[in-house]
Amino acid sequence: MYYSLFYRHQFIINDAVLLTSVGLIFSIFFIPLVLFLTDLVLPINHPLILSFIYIAFLLLPLLRAPLPFLALPPLRHSYILKIIRHPVFLSFALILTTHLVCLNQYSFLPGLDAYTWLLKYEVSLSSQIYDLSAGPNRILFSTLVAVFHQLSHAPFFSIFKYWFPLLSLLPLFPLWLIARTFKSPLHQLLLLLSPLASPALILDWETTRHHVVLLLFLYLSLGLLFTAHRYQQPILFHLTFLASFIGLLYHPLFLILIIFWLFSALMIHRPFINQHPLITISAAFLFFIVAHFLNITSLFTNIFIRLSAATSNFINFRWNLRYPAAFIGEGMSMGWPGLTGVLKYYGYYAGPLTLAILLTTFLFIYFFPAFRRRIFQVLCTPFLVPISSFLLILLFLAEILPRFAGIAYLPDRAWLLIGIPTIIFIPFLFNFTSSQRLQVLLLSLYSVALLISVTGTIYINHALAFSIPDYELTAAAWMKDNLPSNAHVFTSSSKNILRYYARVKLLWMDPRVITSDNSEAILSRVGEYHDIIDPTKTYIYYAVTDPRNPFVERQYVSSFTQARPPSLFPALTSHPDKFELVYSKLNLVYLWRIK
Repeated sequence: MYYSLFYRHQFIINDAVLLTSVGLIFSIFFIPLVLFLTDLVLPINHPLILSFIYIAFLLLPLLRAPLPFLALPPLRHSYILKIIRHPVFLSFALILTTHLVCLNQYSFLPGLDAYTWLLKYEVSLSSQIYDLSAGPNRILFSTLVAVFHQLSHAPFFSIFKYWFPLLSLLPLFPLWLIARTFKSPLHQLLLLLSPLASPALILDWETTRHHVVLLLFLYLSLGLLFTAHRYQQPILFHLTFLASFIGLLYHPLFLILIIFWLFSALMIHRPFINQHPLITISAAFLFFIVAHFLNITSLFTNIFIRLSAATSNFINFRWNLRYPAAFIGEGMSMGWPGLTGVLKYYGYYAGPLTLAILLTTFLFIYFFPAFRRRIFQVLCTPFLVPISSFLLILLFLAEILPRFAGIAYLPDRAWLLIGIPTIIFIPFLFNFTSSQRLQVLLLSLYSVALLISVTGTIYINHALAFSIPDYELTAAAWMKDNLPSNAHVFTSSSKNILRYYARVKLLWMDPRVITSDNSEAILSRVGEYHDIIDPTKTYIYYAVTDPRNPFVERQYVSSFTQARPPSLFPALTSHPDKFELVYSKLNLVYLWRIK
């Protein structure tokens, strides 16, 4: 496939930006798959071997012909000024600055899941380039992390903290495939800055998890499918189609993308399917084999169960018209009460720019029949059906399902992702109208929305710095240096802080027990684990939640996430014969040893 792509389709080699976008697809999806499959047969946990495989894949086109963009012009003063003023450079600088400001406001990882994977990979990826413990839908993410680690020798923490967030700069390549169709540099700059559409989208790059690859794929597929439609080049559609299959080894949500890509493929290749039924049946059989290996059948079962429940709720009028002020998600109350809460919800997850684009698109569809016919005609073409269909299903998950079916299946994450496919509307909006006044109005509206999004993100990110206060990090460092290596710590919170920074084993204890006046209740809880702990190396930890923590008002009733107010500890302080206070700081964090 790689040979065919570069040797029979010279238009890709002759377009530096398109070739780079294709190279990113191979770097993120195809090469990690090759590395994983190769390592199953012959271990390749060595930087030189990994480097050779990457170079062999990515530099193969140069064997055919040198790339014209490698012949750089002399760096004259006028040329440097031209580069600095270019929309790509300006957007690169603004996006990089935004992420660097966010990254440097705190030293820890902003998210619970990131530490879970960090702790896991520090152990499992020390001797191999994949981790199978999380199931088939996470394999390639571990391979990608291992490749970064092997090639750079960077610590896993640095990869999670800096490398993955800086992948947010890569969408500029596929976005330029769309932006370069504009004549106005301001319109180009606006589209290139669309990755700053919402605070949730910006900060999602900072929270290193598997969905970072999904975000990058959506941008790449958006640019490549737009180019495939513009030049009628099905090879780009096929490339993203295959990458979406490989994406199932990164994240289960790729399954939804596969369904839309498969539907488009049937539209594009209908004549071939009719003429070659045997090949079609063989391909379907192969698909079911792969589906079984990737556990897709259970994913389909989960989707069917949720749709059945949603249908029943809709028919029986079990609606929730108060959403998002009140709703249940993943078994927890996650509503945003009041008008202020609703505005915060949409402002954070949907984002000002995404809402502005959707609003103006709906207004254009309603007031301009020619625009309505044009946009429906284009978005229903086979090359763009995956994008338009994915946008519709995201809107369904974000607004229809929680309101009229009583099922809130990650609506906040759906709104976050909506910010990517809505980019496709920007070219239609600016190219449709020849009115200079209307174009200035659109540009002004979108620019203000971007400004609100970026400033809001910096404000929210500043608040996130208090989610793990300095006094807890200091306490964790003290525990790492002073506690035995096999110590057990009972706590009601701070799970990932203690697991990673203190390197201790944790056990749950209800905060009401810790702050009670009943010492026997505390010892009874400790006694439940007498067979796995050493009583002389057992501790109790309590830290007060910083009142500036933005999650104080959004408490989810689950382990290790409750807010802990300042408190007295009558049982622990009145029985020095049973509990010894070994660490305390500013009446904010405490550590007792059980005698």
